[in-house]
Amino acid sequence: MRKKVKTLVVFVMVIAMFALTFAGCTLIKKNEVREANESLATINKNGITLEISKNAFLDYFNTLYAQNAQYIQNGYFSLDQILDAAIEGKIKNTYLLADAMVYLTDKKQVGDARYNALVGKGAKVKLEDVLTYAEWAEAVYSVNKSIDDQIDAAKENAYQTKLDKEWRKVEKAGVKEIEFTKETKEYLKDIYYENYEIDFDKIKVVVVYDELIEKDGVKENKRSEDLIPSRGSYTKEFTTKFGDQESGDEVKKTFEITFNGLAEGDKEAPTFTVSHEYTLKKARVTKNKKDELEGVLDKLKINDIIVGRYDSKEQLKEKDIDLDGTDEKYRVYKIRDLEKEAEELRKTSKDEDLIEGYRVVTERMKASYKDMEYYYYSAFEMAVSNALKNEIYQQALNSVSAEDLEKEVVTQLKYLLEKDKVKYGTDAEKNKEDFKKAITENVKTAYYYPAMDDTNENFYVYNLLFKFSPDDEKFLSDIAGDKDVLNGYREYIKGKTVTFASNPNYDKEHECPLHKDAKTGESLNDKDKEIAGVVNEETEEKCSFSGDLEGIKDGKICPSVKYGRIEDGKLKILGVDDDYEEKVEDVIARLQNELVEVKNDATLTTEEISKKSIEIFEHYMYSYNDDGGIMNNTLGYYGTNESFQKEFLDLSKEVWAFDPIVGNAFSSDEKLGLGYSSYGIHIVMISATPFSGAVPNKELSFENDEELIEYYKKEYDVEGNSIYKDVEKSRKDQIKTQAYLNYTNKHVPTKFITRDEKKNKVSLEKELKDEVKINNKKLKGIFDLFLKS
Repeated sequence: MRKKVKTLVVFVMVIAMFALTFAGCTLIKKNEVREANESLATINKNGITLEISKNAFLDYFNTLYAQNAQYIQNGYFSLDQILDAAIEGKIKNTYLLADAMVYLTDKKQVGDARYNALVGKGAKVKLEDVLTYAEWAEAVYSVNKSIDDQIDAAKENAYQTKLDKEWRKVEKAGVKEIEFTKETKEYLKDIYYENYEIDFDKIKVVVVYDELIEKDGVKENKRSEDLIPSRGSYTKEFTTKFGDQESGDEVKKTFEITFNGLAEGDKEAPTFTVSHEYTLKKARVTKNKKDELEGVLDKLKINDIIVGRYDSKEQLKEKDIDLDGTDEKYRVYKIRDLEKEAEELRKTSKDEDLIEGYRVVTERMKASYKDMEYYYYSAFEMAVSNALKNEIYQQALNSVSAEDLEKEVVTQLKYLLEKDKVKYGTDAEKNKEDFKKAITENVKTAYYYPAMDDTNENFYVYNLLFKFSPDDEKFLSDIAGDKDVLNGYREYIKGKTVTFASNPNYDKEHECPLHKDAKTGESLNDKDKEIAGVVNEETEEKCSFSGDLEGIKDGKICPSVKYGRIEDGKLKILGVDDDYEEKVEDVIARLQNELVEVKNDATLTTEEISKKSIEIFEHYMYSYNDDGGIMNNTLGYYGTNESFQKEFLDLSKEVWAFDPIVGNAFSSDEKLGLGYSSYGIHIVMISATPFSGAVPNKELSFENDEELIEYYKKEYDVEGNSIYKDVEKSRKDQIKTQAYLNYTNKHVPTKFITRDEKKNKVSLEKELKDEVKINNKKLKGIFDLFLKS
């Protein structure tokens, strides 16, 4: 078991870089800063010296412990095993870094592109020397972003503390009630959608007293000033998240604010509350963002900007990553002195909360005996490790020719075909049943199919659902016995059913100064009640997506707007435009017209028609669909899945029967296939036909490799995935992993230290004494303290 733990962590950089926690501080008892940064081990290799401080080891140990906490609690690993693995793993990682620094500056190994982009111009004195400018920027940005996020959190906490102090200062005697201000009542909504972000500073209350005062000749109750309650005064929190026990599409919720009056004698202090009830509705599912860098080794993403791994400083500057820039926005790419920044703020800033945020974060650093230099160094360690891995990966893949890779993929596919084939016997009906069960939700591993009479009739569909309202759904359920009456009412209800559009381009991480409030349905400037798209005269803000005031570019809406749609070339936003809702019948008619236009376009090939039709249908799905289950399902629903309602299956089969090709949503010429179920109104489109070329009553087999390759390269979903691509990717991953393992096995010794379990004495392997030095006494002290406590 001990060996297993060590193997787990040998070449995994698990440094807790930016936690700023106090974990492990009990081990640092005297001469705090000096002891925290004293060396436990030193690597002297290739003319390079790297040290491991007590802080670095403790971070490594704490991360390793957290990763294996469940196994430790269940008795699989013991604390001393984790300690052994942490010391061994940290030394091995650091030893590997000394090799990496040589490798990454060897022009023959890494090539001109990397060598010419190195920060150290070929030197290898410091870790950062061997990084490219892009890798350096990524490491520095990761530290600064983490620090800034923590400052923001501490700043918000300071603000809440200040609000709480003001709240407690309010006069408590003679309170009659508390109530929301007029502006707050206007701001609050009866319906909120999931993950809505409320502005708590707009939630204000006043304390009303029994005492009457005269104002403009009229007596009225004395009132406090408008107050922003601290978050601690919310005795029932405002939330737009569904709880674990809350199901369905909507739920009633209440948030409540409590003010404590003055206690008299032995009585408890009276409490006064004000609350708001609202309905929380499920938000429409948004489309998952593709990982633009999946499988890409020569690019990085820094601050949401994709750059080349070997970009020069000038090329990075062109992409708005200016490493020498003096503008405030480029501070995230600078080596910073946080204590100096905090001191400067105290002298120049009037933002007390920001000053407090800096104070809290810098004090945390001091309490954990760390500074910014420590975090940058940890980030550079990680960056060097990743750079080494990346270069080995690239060389490994480049060493395999396209022809050899194809042979390996074909060999693997033949193996998988035979392995899948043995699952089936001689009973044709059972084979058919087992196969259809296997492909109901997944065809990625359908390497084989048995002989069946309808192999080529297996298909998948996309579903666009417009749900009935709860009242309509109940009404239709009550009359479900009479089919003709039921269908008549369904048609009537369809005519009056409305829907609202989501922005299929929505991205919660996108930041736009113009539409920052519009993404939650608020107007851009509540003070002046300006509508979306109108410039704020004071700030002259523009949409960061479109570069103007419209928020539309290339037919797409600014990603900051969650609920928006385009009408007559103009952007409409839910909560801003009163006529935002649309009739479902109008949406369906528009969809039908767009699909008919594509279908009848004589300039397009059959494949192009399918692709464009899928794109249109997906746009409507992510704009209007009430079926969350189909969203981000690139395959679709299995068209003959008997677990679905019969009416839905009948509709799917009807569309398939009319034209069994991907992209068809019609059940007759120029008429969309439309149907009903107890859920609502359905429109379906054929999304995948992975077995369309199969010959009935013939099992899958191939005459030659060319046939095999052609079959497995057939795309099985709308994202263009294929079994061949999946297996090829798996093989590339194996090549990369093996190459890195071969390198580490060659360059890093198997074992570094041995510990006497009775005395906790740690000794170094003799053959490493010239390259590695360890502080036996300090390491023994760590074991003694940990294992004693």
